[in-house]
Amino acid sequence: MAQPSRPPIAVDATRETAATPDEEFSKECKLLADSFIAGRDWPLGEPLVTTSTEWGSIWRVDFEVEGHNYAPFVNRITCWKDEKGVLSISVALGQEIRPLREIRHEIR
Repeated sequence: MAQPSRPPIAVDATRETAATPDEEFSKECKLLADSFIAGRDWPLGEPLVTTSTEWGSIWRVDFEVEGHNYAPFVNRITCWKDEKGVLSISVALGQEIRPLREIRHEIR
């Protein structure tokens, strides 16, 4: 079966582990996320970096959209490098997933 074109937006604690922070990767993802949300009032939460055998490092951050209450749904930006080493992001609004603040302690 072919690998999906991007990692899942939800953290899979059975297939991902906490990653030792890669400062450069995290910085690159934050810059890419900031460039996407520039001009929008979308405050970012605390990022979580995990690693998997399929995707390598995965950077995720939840965010709010000012003026819109999506609760209990979650907005998330996911960042990774594809098989060619190109940095990519996906942006998901109103997802039925657990917030990173709730699952951070479950990732080992």
